[in-house]
Amino acid sequence: MLNALGEGEVSSKVVKTLALGLIEATDIFLIGIVLFIVSLGLYALFVDATLPLPAWLEVHTFDDLKSQVISVVIAVLAVLFLGDAVRWDGRPELLSFGAAIALVVAALTLFLNTKPAKKD
Repeated sequence: MLNALGEGEVSSKVVKTLALGLIEATDIFLIGIVLFIVSLGLYALFVDATLPLPAWLEVHTFDDLKSQVISVVIAVLAVLFLGDAVRWDGRPELLSFGAAIALVVAALTLFLNTKPAKKD
């Protein structure tokens, strides 16, 4: 069946290529968000603590900044794995790569959820 441009149906290869492009663009966008969060956080910590920021972006300590960056890094890792899953050609390396990412995500989550005791 022809579409309005006179071309045939869209093949699954074209859809896969488009999906990979969108996934890679999302990955780059998330890395940009990490850089933005770090720059705003460092600015708020060292230059101007009264910088008007949304509540989810407020940074008062390095722990706040680490938590926000780690959260986005986990999303970047998930998008990275998704890109490899879309590119997957049936080889078993994807399982070990996914397990490695899951281990890193678990370690980062554990790091986020364990707070050291504050010294008074």
